[in-house]
Amino acid sequence: MSGSEFVEADLALLKWPLIDVRAPIEFAAGALPGAINLPLMDDDERREVGIRYKLSGQEAAVALGNELVTGDLRERRLDAWEAALDAAPESIIYCFRGGMRSKISQQWLRQRGRPVPRIRGGWKAMRNALLGLLEQQSSGPLLLVAGLTGCAKTALVGRSTVGSTSKGWRATRAPPSASIRGSAPRRSISNMAWRSTCGAGRRRGWWRTNPSGSDGWRFRRPSGRR
Repeated sequence: MSGSEFVEADLALLKWPLIDVRAPIEFAAGALPGAINLPLMDDDERREVGIRYKLSGQEAAVALGNELVTGDLRERRLDAWEAALDAAPESIIYCFRGGMRSKISQQWLRQRGRPVPRIRGGWKAMRNALLGLLEQQSSGPLLLVAGLTGCAKTALVGRSTVGSTSKGWRATRAPPSASIRGSAPRRSISNMAWRSTCGAGRRRGWWRTNPSGSDGWRFRRPSGRR
């Protein structure tokens, strides 16, 4: 696979070592399982390049990126990528849409004699592939039950039709090792993270949540849904 420039977005790629070259803030908001973050640009550099892109276009943004990531800094980031490839030679790189950042990273590595493929369409294409699979396998509306430990989420599911497979529902509980267990957002989350978590229900109707009230989380099905 190392001789290919592109690999098509496919969930089978999740079995391969993955290098995410997006900025840390993007990686924290949503990344492919098992991927490591070795960014082409850090958060501040990405912000500056983004502003230049909006004001002056892609060519000017690329020129600024080359100014910001040059010399010893460029070599250190290349060294980090090479170390990752030494540890996992079959690694694949990706950025947000499989565009300029993964292309530049790929070009720099090729100049060092280290060809590495990138995912066509990047993180966004992989996410869409996952959503498509979930849509195909979902037989009914999806419900996300969230809340702090002890707010009776399990009891709620047990008393509702959500737990009744006879009505086409199936309840799945996160495993004890899940990082989301017993937690709830205490600050606003990004649109990217929210859509990644709950996007499978985008065309099947949402259950809206409201964390107010003495009985914990309340749920209602959108009007018109059965």
